[in-house]
Amino acid sequence: MPPILRPAILRPATLHTAHCLRPRSPHLHPRFNTFFSLPNLLPTAALAKEHSQRHVLPYTPRQLYDLVSDVDQYHHFVPWCASSRVLSVHPNQNGKVMRAELGIGFKALSETYVSRVECVDGVSVKALAQDSSVFRQLNTTWKFTPVRPTHNTKLPPSFPQSTAAPASSPFDTPTCAVDFHIAFEFKSPLYAQVSTLFFEEVSKAMMGAFEDRARVVYGRPKNLVG
Repeated sequence: MPPILRPAILRPATLHTAHCLRPRSPHLHPRFNTFFSLPNLLPTAALAKEHSQRHVLPYTPRQLYDLVSDVDQYHHFVPWCASSRVLSVHPNQNGKVMRAELGIGFKALSETYVSRVECVDGVSVKALAQDSSVFRQLNTTWKFTPVRPTHNTKLPPSFPQSTAAPASSPFDTPTCAVDFHIAFEFKSPLYAQVSTLFFEEVSKAMMGAFEDRARVVYGRPKNLVG
C-alpha cells in the first residue's frame, strides 16, 4: 500500500523573527549614532558670517584698485583660490562690471561659482557670488581712500613714512587706507559646521595676501625712504 502523504505543517519561526525585529541597543554602534546625531550634539553654527579689516598701505589708491580688480590673477596669490578667469567686461560711466568665474578648494570643500564684480574706477571693487551650490551669499567689498601721511599715520612695520610731495590727484596720493569686508552665508548647516573656521581663516588672510602681492607687483615704493 503506497504511503500516505500528509501536508507539512508550517510553524512560524517565532524566535528567529522576534530576534530579527528586536530593537538593537544604541550602545552597539556608537560611531553610527554619533555621526547621525551630530547636528544635535554640536551647537548650531551660524550660517552667516562677516569680517572687516582696515590697513593703511604706502601705495596709491590707483595701484591698489588695479591690483584688486585684476581678477584673472587671483589664483596666483589669493589663499585657496584654485582658478580665476574673467568671462566678460562691460564698461560704464563709473568704471566697469565684470562676470568672473572663481574656483576654491580646501580639503573636502571644492566649489566653482560665478561672481558679478562691480568696479568703481579707483574707488572700490565689490564682488557678489552667483549660482553657488554652497553659499547663499558670498560678497566681498574693497574700498580705497587717499590718506595724507603724517607722523601719526600708522603704516605696517616694514614700511617707513613717506616723504613725497602732495599728489595732484587723490588717486595718486602715495598712501591709501584699504577697507576690506566679506560676508558669507552657507546654504546648509552641514557646510557651516565643517567650513566656518576655514573661511574665517581665509577672510583674515585676504588683506595680507594683497599686501604681499603689492610688494611683488610694485616693489618697494619709490616715494619712501628708510
